[in-house]
Amino acid sequence: MDEPVDFNREKDVFGLDKRDVHPFTESTDESPKRIKRIKRIKRKSPWLAALLSLMMMGLGHVYAGKIKKGILCYLGFLIIVFSIRFLAFQFYIFVGVLALVFLYWVFVIVDAFRTVSRNPEPQRQKYDRWYTYLLIIAVQAILLEIVPKSALDRNTPINFAHIPTPAMRPTLKVGDYIAFHRTKNIQQNHPVLFKYPKDTVTMYIKRCIGIPGDNVAITNGEAFINGSMVDDINKLEYQYLLTTHGQSLNPRLFERNGLEAGAKVGTNAYRVFMTVTEAGKFSKHKTIKDVQRFEFNDYSHLFPNSDSTGWTVDNYGPLYIPEKGTTVALTQENILLYASIIQEENRLCSTTDSTIHINGKLVQDYTFKRNYYFMLGDSRHNSLDSRFWGFVNENYIIGQALYVYMADNSDRVGMKIK
Repeated sequence: MDEPVDFNREKDVFGLDKRDVHPFTESTDESPKRIKRIKRIKRKSPWLAALLSLMMMGLGHVYAGKIKKGILCYLGFLIIVFSIRFLAFQFYIFVGVLALVFLYWVFVIVDAFRTVSRNPEPQRQKYDRWYTYLLIIAVQAILLEIVPKSALDRNTPINFAHIPTPAMRPTLKVGDYIAFHRTKNIQQNHPVLFKYPKDTVTMYIKRCIGIPGDNVAITNGEAFINGSMVDDINKLEYQYLLTTHGQSLNPRLFERNGLEAGAKVGTNAYRVFMTVTEAGKFSKHKTIKDVQRFEFNDYSHLFPNSDSTGWTVDNYGPLYIPEKGTTVALTQENILLYASIIQEENRLCSTTDSTIHINGKLVQDYTFKRNYYFMLGDSRHNSLDSRFWGFVNENYIIGQALYVYMADNSDRVGMKIK
């Protein structure tokens, strides 16, 4: 009689009786380690990768384990952004580069999202901790704050500035953001940025009326160079006195005409800064009785601070603008005009109202060592310019205005400054 089959001794063809072997591993020795490692790997979020890239270019790829790609994304972003400072001489180039920056940013964000979506369980890296990403973002923010902007401005041809005062109305208005070309080769009758001679830390923007070698004069608020008028009357603003028939003017009347609200100086009078054309429009308004332009006869604060000139804000000069290498005979009439320049150009210099001594010797003529410029604001009755503090040394010239890239009034965006 056959003995009963001992199934316990039967060969286990499929290896199902090997209880110490995990069905998804190849060996009993590696099983516990692999199970432990699998449990440690956490799935990464594509949305978090996108958010990190939004906060800092390339950081989403670092989160995805693609460190080199993240670094390249960040460097590419910097190259595109800084290209604005080398290429944007015209507004359409400025807009084009900004559009490229936006598209590149979107591309990197989407690519970081897709990278994590394709491989949500990458090999764990030692740096992969939440505080590491927070630290990277913080370091970038700190570097952006401590890196000297002045160094960047000095070494790039395109710079940017904000208009804080109405001295260049109507050409430039308060709130305008402008781009300018850092250059010493400036054009006559063009808005120019320069260091304020009385405080070289402060930056001004005025219209360059006279260049080295010119003779400048202002007659009735209009500038003349070498006897020829250089002003565009439509670009000049003066102070006017508006008198009504007794009514108060609605501030919206000024707003509709692109003007700042007039300052009330009486029961029926307003002081307003506007152009000749705007004054003509107001004179036809039914509530306006009279429009008169102010006449400034005070010369106490004008350069060169002398009562003897008889110059006023509206009638100033004529005077010669010093040119490098040109020699002038020093007289009692012009010593006050050039004394400050001569002192600046010579260390050992002393002056009086009628004499100049250099290195202890009396000089009767002088050869200028630098070029100088004469600057005026377009708002002729509301500008602190060369009429008040004199000439601008060529070393103080910063650059020439190019265009408005942002403004309170959208119609001004993209306007070429001239």
